[in-house]
Amino acid sequence: MWIQTHSKTILRCCFAGSLYLISFFLSVDMAAREGGTALFFQEVFGGIDYAPPSILMEILFRGIPSIFFLYLFGSCFREDFLISFVYVFTRMNRRGRWLGKKTVRLGVEFLCAWVVTFCAAYLFALIYGLEQDAEVPFLALLLLTNCIPLFLLSLLQNALSLWYGSSISFFLVLSVYILSLLLGGLTVGLAAFPQFFDYLLPAVNGMYLWHEGIFPPAQGTYRDLSIEGFTFLKSLIACLLWFSALYGAISYKLNRCDLLDFGKEGEG
Repeated sequence: MWIQTHSKTILRCCFAGSLYLISFFLSVDMAAREGGTALFFQEVFGGIDYAPPSILMEILFRGIPSIFFLYLFGSCFREDFLISFVYVFTRMNRRGRWLGKKTVRLGVEFLCAWVVTFCAAYLFALIYGLEQDAEVPFLALLLLTNCIPLFLLSLLQNALSLWYGSSISFFLVLSVYILSLLLGGLTVGLAAFPQFFDYLLPAVNGMYLWHEGIFPPAQGTYRDLSIEGFTFLKSLIACLLWFSALYGAISYKLNRCDLLDFGKEGEG
């Protein structure tokens, strides 16, 4: 009964990481020659090289699977809103409680989808026979740098979908994602662009390769991709601030918009 009720959620979580299968096949041979499971995970989920000549290809190769997550999870609020509008908003006026519940559920589903994707990658590496040198802290950091920033963008997309519909909200957030990576890649290291602004770009905080001091000892060849002073802890704090500001803005909008107007916007 539980599986039948949540079948759509289960399928979404399993299907979200399917595009990463392409990256699995493209990265496993190199990882087998030069390293093991740690290098394999770093190649697949590590992020985008900030070298300007390769930034566009990097976004296409490594960014599209992440964009697929945004596509699949971008209308969860809207789907529930179209069902719950009359009772939750018009009759019971429980907008704040609805937003909190939907945000928690979105976060749980998003995390589950990434865990499933990482499990699939580990199983792929195991079947291929890669050396098992990936430690749990390394995998946890890699998971969080992928999951948290994309969750913020997904939350923004879900909120926008209530007013602008699924398609427009997706392309708006997609533009934010791509421009964030392009701006981060083209301005990294420039004195005129302080590092402080890197933390204001949500997608940049998900670039594991760019963070300093968290690479496994065996992966020293990738240290030249790290940005001095760009740390996971600071990125995590930036993401928490982003979440607080975003959630506060969504809550303010929901609680103060006219019910009739809100209903029409949600249907548009």
